[in-house]
Amino acid sequence: MKKNSIIILLILIIPMIAYFVMSHNTKLSVVEAQLNQPQMIKFASKMCYDCQRLEKVMEKVYPEYVNKVTLTEISVQNNASSVQDMIKKYKVKLVPTSIFIDKNGDVKARVEGYMDENTLRSYLNEIADNG
Repeated sequence: MKKNSIIILLILIIPMIAYFVMSHNTKLSVVEAQLNQPQMIKFASKMCYDCQRLEKVMEKVYPEYVNKVTLTEISVQNNASSVQDMIKKYKVKLVPTSIFIDKNGDVKARVEGYMDENTLRSYLNEIADNG
């Protein structure tokens, strides 16, 4: 009887733990446009296929820009008020959504959906060079 109770308890608790872990992104650094620094804000979800594909592209491309462009990754599953404010501010309706901001804090581009390496490089070059 105890074995069945433990199994039932685990079945109920594991999904709650998984939700908590997935909805609280430890990479989150909600930083409004840093002075004199171009930035890319990427809104994503761990459960989104295109977000996962974009993450692989980011892993290849972003290291070239790490000293030129600040990357802020925001999990839309995070219910913190600061995250919800950012979602409203940038009118994020789907993920992934990437916002490219120049050093003056002006939004230079907004991309909804997946980007290939060349497209991502193009946007990063635009804000890194001209930002």
